[in-house]
Amino acid sequence: MSDKEAVRLGHHIISVHFGPQVARVAHPILHRGRLTLPQISKLSSVPPRQVQAALIVLTQHNLLWWTGPDYTGGIEAYEMDVGSVLKLERVGRVVEMGRNEWGDEAASILNLLSTHGKLTLPQILAELAKADPATDASTSYLYSSTSDNQNQSNHLTRADRDSDSENDLSSSSSSSPPPTKKKSKRELEKERKDKERARKVREKEKAKEAKAGLKNGKRRMLQDEEEEEREEKDQRETGTDSLTNPTSELQPKVEFRVDKKKAASVQKTLLVLLRQSFILPYHPSQSISPRDKLITLRQEELAKIRGVIGPKDRNAAWEKAWGRVSAERESWADWKMALRKEIGKSKTKKPKLDDDALRISDSVYLYVNMDRFNVLIRNDLIVKAASDRFNVEAGSVVAAMLKSSHSSQMKVSEIRSDPVTIYQISQAIPRNLELFRGIFDPSSTLDSSSAPQAFIQTYLSLLGSEDNPTSSGQQAAFVGRSKSARDSAGSYQVEFETVCRRLKRRVLDAVVRERWGDDAARVVAVVLKYGKMDEKHISKVAMLSPKDVRVITAALSAASLLELQEVPRTTDRTPARTFYLWHVDLARAYTALISHLYKSMANQIQRKEAELRAVTGLVERRNRVDVRESGGSLLGTLDRRDLEILEEKLMKLTLACQRTDLNVFILRDLPGGPVGAGMLDMFD
Repeated sequence: MSDKEAVRLGHHIISVHFGPQVARVAHPILHRGRLTLPQISKLSSVPPRQVQAALIVLTQHNLLWWTGPDYTGGIEAYEMDVGSVLKLERVGRVVEMGRNEWGDEAASILNLLSTHGKLTLPQILAELAKADPATDASTSYLYSSTSDNQNQSNHLTRADRDSDSENDLSSSSSSSPPPTKKKSKRELEKERKDKERARKVREKEKAKEAKAGLKNGKRRMLQDEEEEEREEKDQRETGTDSLTNPTSELQPKVEFRVDKKKAASVQKTLLVLLRQSFILPYHPSQSISPRDKLITLRQEELAKIRGVIGPKDRNAAWEKAWGRVSAERESWADWKMALRKEIGKSKTKKPKLDDDALRISDSVYLYVNMDRFNVLIRNDLIVKAASDRFNVEAGSVVAAMLKSSHSSQMKVSEIRSDPVTIYQISQAIPRNLELFRGIFDPSSTLDSSSAPQAFIQTYLSLLGSEDNPTSSGQQAAFVGRSKSARDSAGSYQVEFETVCRRLKRRVLDAVVRERWGDDAARVVAVVLKYGKMDEKHISKVAMLSPKDVRVITAALSAASLLELQEVPRTTDRTPARTFYLWHVDLARAYTALISHLYKSMANQIQRKEAELRAVTGLVERRNRVDVRESGGSLLGTLDRRDLEILEEKLMKLTLACQRTDLNVFILRDLPGGPVGAGMLDMFD
């Protein structure tokens, strides 16, 4: 269960990305946990149909877990995935990383998938065709697709966040093509008006009954559900429902014109992102709560045991259930599941997976794998830390090592990278990089004409702290020699856990120094180095007065960064005969820091919303079509000046929010500490 600051931040993020109506529905789920549809409707004071539409929005973006009768004994409930909600703050960083790695086209694809949650290939091509329409028939072709994919994907996205009425919410999530029966247009129009009139009457009756009491509201809800079931049954019998009969021949085809080169380029970019797991095919079981699935599988494993079930049996059942859940989730992440079925039909010969022969299936939904982009963020942090510690050339050597083993880096929780040789590092280093400029050793025989491998060997010795084989020297290392017997003697690997542990300590020191000053940072550093210490010992080692140490330790203890350990000298535990030792509990300290950073991010987002509300008229004038087309020249001088001030404030707040989110990423997701990746991602 997430703490209150994470829940508050998640509510603000949902409000910014999807609007106040969806945030209103998500609020009780975030604060109360798992709820059923009637409970959500009652606690949020939102009609059930609007609640259903909002739940579709959250499910479309993989932010909601669904629990069916198979796991809860007949109860259908919904639960928020708070970890995925908090990752929405990294969408801009993800799009920019995609632009730097693969170009503008990949950035456009990632932006589309982040905006719409999940899309199929035809939908991606259609959205890109809207942005850059192809009109030349000689260089384009007509892409046709049945309305099956179009209907299944017509969920609500962020574009619908400002619609507060039930009609706006429900029409985006379940729009269907017009029926092609023998009825005339006048009859169809009359039926539509009758249904609309009946719907409004039901809304008024439900509003009255909601005031009268929950019992009447439940009865009316059941009646509405029965009426909807009857309507769906009638539509199935008449063949006019496109959602229940998506493969009907009466449905029209969705056609749009797309440029040939553009379509081929998009296919190629998608295959590159799929191969490297930056986007993944979506499986419907991903929306089922993994907690319930884990508990169900554990009960199955326990049922197989005969006799008395002991603690070891329970632990073994838990490990087997966890292994089954992990294997299932890994099978969903197979990029080959997104390919067309024709690829695997050959039984005599294994097909070659060439990019020219591969085709992505039109019916598979794709989404952005945020965990894979976390690996890139971690690598950038490590390269920057090496550059700050030594120089740019040393950082380039670390970047080359990470690039050589990039294909095997799938999780941010990895302890170390795969071993790479000096030759592989030399092949990954840019040719225009002058390695000799980063080394100054008068006793060395290396010069600008020496081979790059010689310079790389020197950098690796420096990064691995080979001149300091003590434990403190190894804790400051960035790389290490491979200790595996199957690897060659000249293989090196990046020590992720060691570097990330130092990054966490750096964030801890920076926060303490900013909030309580340099003396408090010195006290924390002394206690971390020497372990449990009393106030007199801290005062002596940190060279501070006992009065200052007492004030600092009290402030840090109130912030959960220092813990007090009582060691009585007698059995009566008299305070006069008890030692009081201060120490740092890193698990609790990091958790407190994460909560503090969540609070800061929520305040920054709330401040941005307040700044926008203060100049609502100016924002509305700026968003007018004629003003946007004129580039802002239609605005007055005062409006342009106020707009510049507003944009400057929003830019500062956005940058502050991104820096705070980066610190959260270091403390929460990276290995090297009590709070690491894998512990909070699945069930928070």
